[in-house]
Amino acid sequence: GAVERIQRTFDRGLTWDTVSLSAPNAYSGLSFINQDTGWISGANELNYNCIWKTTNGGVTLVEVTENTGVGKVFFLKYKVNGEYTGWHYSNSGDDKFWKTTNSGNNWFQMTRPPAQWLSYFQFIDENIGWFTWNEGGTGGGIYKTTNGGLNWSNQMVYPGNGVHNAFARIKIINYDTIYGSGGYKSYPNNRDYGLIWKTTNGGINWGYQEPDTSFNNGPYGAIDFINSNTGWAYQGNGIHTTNGGGPIIISNININNENIVKSYILEQNYPNPFNSTSKIKYQISKSSDIKIKIFDIVGKEIITLVNRKQNSGKYEVIFDGSYLSSGIYFYSIYIDEIRKDTKTMVLLK
Repeated sequence: GAVERIQRTFDRGLTWDTVSLSAPNAYSGLSFINQDTGWISGANELNYNCIWKTTNGGVTLVEVTENTGVGKVFFLKYKVNGEYTGWHYSNSGDDKFWKTTNSGNNWFQMTRPPAQWLSYFQFIDENIGWFTWNEGGTGGGIYKTTNGGLNWSNQMVYPGNGVHNAFARIKIINYDTIYGSGGYKSYPNNRDYGLIWKTTNGGINWGYQEPDTSFNNGPYGAIDFINSNTGWAYQGNGIHTTNGGGPIIISNININNENIVKSYILEQNYPNPFNSTSKIKYQISKSSDIKIKIFDIVGKEIITLVNRKQNSGKYEVIFDGSYLSSGIYFYSIYIDEIRKDTKTMVLLK
């Protein structure tokens, strides 16, 4: 019979090797936080739904929990309070949503979005995430949580004539910019051409982009971006953009990305890399409680640079890392206790 396996690559997909091989096990999802550590969901040799953990790139799988269902799993790539946070959605008939705050050792059930046909989810931090739903030819949409999955709000999508607002997958660029796949537009030639969903204000407004219809593609499934401009989507044929996909269409009105006003701007620190000190600039559009925090590579908080109420305007703060060792660090902006954005900086001595 068929043998399921997990494969890995070290050369960007040119070659693959098998690291986990089993006849009775079934794998349904995986999430890795680096090349060694990751979690895999599926069913074990006794046909119990479970989640495994690996710390050696998949060579060895250790079962950490059972009865969480078969489905998708997602972990943040940094630690929160010294542990990794993750979520698991079981779409194997019970439609349950689970969360762990201690690296997968224990899981507790969370509230799932109310849509029947949930499809794909992704989080940007321990609080903020999105969940798509796609009910085949009848429609779809997207939900957002700001408290780690305790509650979900429906984000409205306003399609134009002939547009079907189905959602399959998403790719989060930052707290504002998100791309999605799964939608399509029906044309008079009786063909359905795939669309790309996009928001530049965290989902307050969702619009769509129309890729080149000469590719004759239906709704796109897979989608991935390396930054806000460069990305790919695939369905039968692949498409590629290096300019963010162009204008967004909302309710048949073309708008440019810059026309959607952001509530904040967190700039890249300068200089970067830096030797001892670096300047962080940010901008807020209304009076808010602001925090700027620095974290190390494992997510441990180093220092809070800003912690006060500030009026709308532009600000800057100096980070002195002269007492730290060389390495990668992160800085985040919190607005009214909600983490809004995180950027990476490199300290070189």
